[in-house]
Amino acid sequence: MSVDEFTLDSANSDPRGIDENTLNDVSGSIFVVDVNGGDAGKVFQYSRENSGPYVHSSTSSRVFDLHDDNENPTGLFFNSFSMSVADDEDDKIYAYEDRHYLDRGWVNVLGKEINGLGRLGNNDPAGVWVDYRWVYVVDSVTKKIYGYNYPDIPFDPIAISGYSSIQAMENSTTTGVLYEAIDPNERYYENATTSWANLGIHRTQTDDRLFAFEKVRDISSTTAEFELVFREPGADYEKAIDSDGNNDYELLISGSGRGFPYAYFPLTVHITDQEPEPRFFWENSTTRQVLEDTPAGQPIYPAVEAINPDNDAVHIYSLKGDDAADFTISASTGLLSINKKLLFAETPYSVIVGIRDGVDPTGTTTTSTEDDDTIKVTINVFRGPVVTGTSSIDYTENGTGDVAQYSATNPGNDTIVWSLQGDDADDFVIHENNGTLLFGAPPDYEDATDSNSDNVYNVAVVASDGSVEGELDVTVTVTNVNEKPEFTEGSSTSRNVDEGDQADRPVGNPVTATDQDASDTLIYSLSGTDSSSFDIDSSTGQIKTKDALDFDGGQKTYEVTVEVRDSRDADGNSDTDTDDSIDVTINVQGVNDPPVLTGTSTFNYLENGRDPVGTFTATDPEGQNIIGACQVTTRTRSRLLAVCSSL
Repeated sequence: MSVDEFTLDSANSDPRGIDENTLNDVSGSIFVVDVNGGDAGKVFQYSRENSGPYVHSSTSSRVFDLHDDNENPTGLFFNSFSMSVADDEDDKIYAYEDRHYLDRGWVNVLGKEINGLGRLGNNDPAGVWVDYRWVYVVDSVTKKIYGYNYPDIPFDPIAISGYSSIQAMENSTTTGVLYEAIDPNERYYENATTSWANLGIHRTQTDDRLFAFEKVRDISSTTAEFELVFREPGADYEKAIDSDGNNDYELLISGSGRGFPYAYFPLTVHITDQEPEPRFFWENSTTRQVLEDTPAGQPIYPAVEAINPDNDAVHIYSLKGDDAADFTISASTGLLSINKKLLFAETPYSVIVGIRDGVDPTGTTTTSTEDDDTIKVTINVFRGPVVTGTSSIDYTENGTGDVAQYSATNPGNDTIVWSLQGDDADDFVIHENNGTLLFGAPPDYEDATDSNSDNVYNVAVVASDGSVEGELDVTVTVTNVNEKPEFTEGSSTSRNVDEGDQADRPVGNPVTATDQDASDTLIYSLSGTDSSSFDIDSSTGQIKTKDALDFDGGQKTYEVTVEVRDSRDADGNSDTDTDDSIDVTINVQGVNDPPVLTGTSTFNYLENGRDPVGTFTATDPEGQNIIGACQVTTRTRSRLLAVCSSL
């Protein structure tokens, strides 16, 4: 990187802002704002004296006096009509009109293009300006401006598309001719919605006084469309003012964007004193595309349109050429359409489109069918991606595996991206890179989520190459699986039953299972270590006692297994296999039995005796304490008197 420097005016005591503008010729000026000292609030102009690197002299400086309220000017910018200075003291921007340089064209640049310049040779860089080849930095300590030659700033020139030679009718307000300006520097325009591309007439040309460009529309963030119009009034054929006086105006179109360099495009405009002939926008040829197997009658956009400065002219389009029989053209719009399905072929179709306006050069209506202009139209028939794979699939409910794998043939070898469409697309996912189709969640036959709730899912598998899509309609039928019954209490549970010698008593609540297949009949059975001591109701799962259960002297817990089956396998065929089982612990609960009284039931006793007749003993089955015992001691009127006492 080379450096060019020059010393500022001695009165420029604290330079803080810098801007550069391009004058009518190749030279220019740099403007520096001063913020302190005796000349605070002034702008100094330094003119370029030679081409190439800037060479400056303080003798050519010019001073601008700023507004009295502009106490601390720290920023500077010029446009076509004014100079704007930012004030750091009151946070305002002051605009100063400069009527002496209204014809100058100023350029705005992005600051970020200077990234990567490396270390600057400045003590206190206070202002910066960038053009295509140089970066200029003002230093408030050394009072110098440093120019850094940086030729590799990656700006590309504007591309200009349009005719290099046109004709226009005298006294018109417009030529009716459109041009496109394409700025290839989109990477510098963050979130841009309009194009920075612009067209103008280079004012160094001698024939530029009649013409200007008006913007028609932004086509994209990089491309804009402009119409070449006349300045008021339009050209007068009888009073030609071009440099040669022959009504051929030699112009130089200039194209600019947000960065440098400019692009230039030569143009000759011939002014006629008669009706201009229609011309196709494309000079010699153009191309259209149509997808293979497109139905007959479908249009091919865009129309092959012609332009004519006479906006009232009637355009009549015609079609000829080797392949004209395969196409039709609208005589009024120039829109082509196909007459039959077209097959992909390496050799494209070719037709000639003609245009006439139905008037002769004097403006008189004529019946001549001779074309005023023709253009060759090449029609390429292309193939979109063709999706291949299974279109009808049976898929077992509750499955988690792939539904199917799809592939696509792509004549252009472009990258294929997969997606889904259709009524039931939300129930599926597809890997966008390899075409693997899966359910988003395992399907449930008993709870169908397809649009018709009939377990038939319809989805379109779509392959896109970025321009064209191909698709395959796929039907996935979810099939039912015989669901096994399951015990709701898990793998083990318990039941309680009172001791007793009665059979067929229920042991707690039934041990039941559930089955998603509501029509299935469940059959319960018993197995296990103690299963012989119990029975089970095969239809309800109710366990019942079979033998006497004695808590006091017998077994207190029993272990059994309850099994269940629905008598069908997964495919619905008959079988006797157990589908689920649960271990059941049966707890025998004790019951408080009454004490048992023992003793002699028959006695012989002498009359008038006073001795005890006999003794009785009481025992409790649970081993609990007995309150007492009874003895027969006497008799009164043939009745025995029993006396009980504690033992």
